[in-house]
Amino acid sequence: MDAIVTHLAQDHFFSKLDLSKGYWQVAVEENCKHLIAFATPSGLFQFNVMPFGLVNAPATFNRMMRILLKGLRHVDCYLDDILIHTPTWEQHLNVLSAVFKRLREANLTAKLSKCCIAKQRVEFLGHVVGKGKLEPQLDKVEKIKAAPRPQTKKQLRSFLGLTGYYRVSYLIMLR
Repeated sequence: MDAIVTHLAQDHFFSKLDLSKGYWQVAVEENCKHLIAFATPSGLFQFNVMPFGLVNAPATFNRMMRILLKGLRHVDCYLDDILIHTPTWEQHLNVLSAVFKRLREANLTAKLSKCCIAKQRVEFLGHVVGKGKLEPQLDKVEKIKAAPRPQTKKQLRSFLGLTGYYRVSYLIMLR
């Protein structure tokens, strides 16, 4: 994640795509279906698509997306979120076209209501990127501000996890 958000400051055009029901768009190979079978009172069933909850599902999905988008410059992907970022409008249109072509060829669809196309600023992975800035999302900052003071080690670890996520944003803003 850090590598994705730190190199976006010089870009001027952003599009964010969110794939619909990410894992459910990944077909399970026939010879692997028995590995994710489940039993009910009505009998034994097998998934035809990758279900949520499998320990290897995120890595499998991420590998599929890396292969799908390999060779495309100005494209970053984190699981089912795709960020297209370019310095020029012409580049943006070309990269968008290439990404849409690859998604179509792979029979992957994006959820239109969660996509932002050709914006100067977009929210991506808990950050707002654009106009030469990288900032944490305001609702996330408010959540940190409103968090109660940790009273136990477990609460402290949780709070440090929440605040540590934004360490890169703050280091960049301090430069």
